[in-house]
Amino acid sequence: MPRPAPPLPNSSGCARPPAPSGWRSISSTRQITALDTDQGRVRQNLNSVDRDSDLHKRYMTKLAEQETATETLQAAHIKAEAARLASEKSVTDYLAKLDI
Repeated sequence: MPRPAPPLPNSSGCARPPAPSGWRSISSTRQITALDTDQGRVRQNLNSVDRDSDLHKRYMTKLAEQETATETLQAAHIKAEAARLASEKSVTDYLAKLDI
């Protein structure tokens, strides 16, 4: 009679595995793309306003904030991808140990 399979490993210790980290990766990629598109729009608008105007300053502030957000999302994307790869390896290792 075959042995029952051991439970799948997961970091939360619960029976149900957490949501795939790949979802976070997809979400961050979409957000980065949206920020990049908006930055292009803001840069184009910068060319049509006076450098000494309040609107120019506002655009520059917005670009700086968006750049910070992009860097944060890129770091989160890298972390999510590393977590996805680790999860994938964990499942592969688990399946390799199964004795059916």
